[in-house]
Amino acid sequence: MQFSFHEFFAFEGPAPLETRFASLVSHVQDLDKQVARLQKKVAGLEQAAHTSWNATDSGSLYKLFEQRRSWISLPSSVNSSGISRPYFFQSHCQSFDAHLAVIDSEAKNNFIKGLIEEKPTIDYVWIGVKTRTSNPSSHASFSNFDKENPIDGCAVMDHAGVWSIRSCEQLRPFVCQMVVI
Repeated sequence: MQFSFHEFFAFEGPAPLETRFASLVSHVQDLDKQVARLQKKVAGLEQAAHTSWNATDSGSLYKLFEQRRSWISLPSSVNSSGISRPYFFQSHCQSFDAHLAVIDSEAKNNFIKGLIEEKPTIDYVWIGVKTRTSNPSSHASFSNFDKENPIDGCAVMDHAGVWSIRSCEQLRPFVCQMVVI
């Protein structure tokens, strides 16, 4: 009597590898459907988050946040590695995929001025310019600094749209800018 290894271990139906492959294909298809559903949810959440933002003709979105923050690192903004996260409001802006407002034209200046005018209890807001003695850190093509003000600190804008320098330690509202592509 001859013994055949393949006959002894023969299986009926598809080979185990083919079964496993079919299972994986099915699983990938299910994951693709879940990803598509999640992408729709994310798009909806992004839209909801952006509805409170103010749009310009150029496509940028701006939002004035009334929470008062400083440019200086706060003890509570130290991460688990012990590294301080400076510019708390920058982190806040970044959570929306945005940054502190960069004003490079009179039109943008007037737009943000309009946001401030809507909030009569706000005197100044932080904008995206930090300076050192007589040297603005931003290479902005537009500037609206008060001529009587020293240039050493962080920039704020008032209701008239005029920029001033204040101590970076002051707590103030801030304006974030999001560029929508």
